[in-house]
Amino acid sequence: MILLGVACGGKAPSSSPAASVSPAEATTSPGSLVPALTILSPRSGQRVLAPVPIRYRVGGFVPGKTSLIVYLGEPGSSLSFEFPLASATGVVRLEDHPMLSGKRTLTFKLAMNHQPLEDAEAEVILPNVIIEGERGAA
Repeated sequence: MILLGVACGGKAPSSSPAASVSPAEATTSPGSLVPALTILSPRSGQRVLAPVPIRYRVGGFVPGKTSLIVYLGEPGSSLSFEFPLASATGVVRLEDHPMLSGKRTLTFKLAMNHQPLEDAEAEVILPNVIIEGERGAA
């Protein structure tokens, strides 16, 4: 299933920076209630074409309540896109946008009921992703 994101202009709550986990993976122990996010692709340093397919896996998935927020930089001070997630694993597509192209540090956060989670396991940071899109700023 392919879901399209919706641009969000509001600020997200600030949080302490989470350590980047390579290869973009955070997990929890069996039986843990803390949602955990794994980004399977893209990877840090990768060159990708828009629309960017984002392969994910979510531990602690809650049907109807879990979404993925993608920030094109620092959460709270950059453009963001929210994707409601239909399942614990899948692919969402970051559609081409005039602000998407370029070298980006992508920050992925899980959200419950549209509220970003503050747990380190619910955040993945991918530095130096190079995105090429047709609608890039001139």
